[in-house]
Amino acid sequence: MTKCDIKDIKASVIDEVTQSRAKHAVFDLYGTLVDIHTDEEQKNFWKKLAKFLRRHGVHYEYKELKKEYARLCKKYSRLLQEKYPDNKIEINISDVFYELCILKNSRITREFSDAFGYIFRTESREYVRVYEGVYEMLDELHAMGTKVWLLSNAQSIFTMPELENLDLVRYFDGINISSDAGFKKPDAAFADYLFKKYPEAEIKPNECLMVGNEYGSDGKVAENAGMNFLYVVSNLTPADEKNNKDL
Repeated sequence: MTKCDIKDIKASVIDEVTQSRAKHAVFDLYGTLVDIHTDEEQKNFWKKLAKFLRRHGVHYEYKELKKEYARLCKKYSRLLQEKYPDNKIEINISDVFYELCILKNSRITREFSDAFGYIFRTESREYVRVYEGVYEMLDELHAMGTKVWLLSNAQSIFTMPELENLDLVRYFDGINISSDAGFKKPDAAFADYLFKKYPEAEIKPNECLMVGNEYGSDGKVAENAGMNFLYVVSNLTPADEKNNKDL
């Protein structure tokens, strides 16, 4: 494992790829390439969501909406964990939004509930922005012939619009989000999902550099899957990891 500060990510990734002769750079997203802050606990947030839903025939008061959302998240997590008892599972939050809506209005479409999910994210998000040096780093990796992959614990319904708005989609040879896989880091099953999804790329773990800001997630998936790891310490790195002198 190699370690760097987020302000040095460009130079550190290029150096590590060069020295290790990695053919593939596998990136975490939030806290590594993208800085973000969301808050789903504010009362006004849930009031806005409930008001939006009521205008479209889905009648919740804000306290009921928050409670039902939490209940459905637990329900889908339990069902998926029962199916994969030995794995770190990730639900698809789109299923939660859909059931949340049809419980109150059976005529609601999946298209509407996905639109609601987009509003959920934008209303809870204070900011989202790319860290300095990231675009230049990705350009340089491609110029070097390095394949660039995303391996993110996230929800597609939230993350894909953010990737598009930040003009990041074009930089990846493949985008892999845990809500699509059903597994999340540090489970090696999520890394295996990446390896098997692109057979033409012939991705071998020992030819990969995993880059991420959380040792417990990114570092462990690298270890579990047999990839090299560059640990990027950022403002979103967990405090307990920052204070751990052994990391």
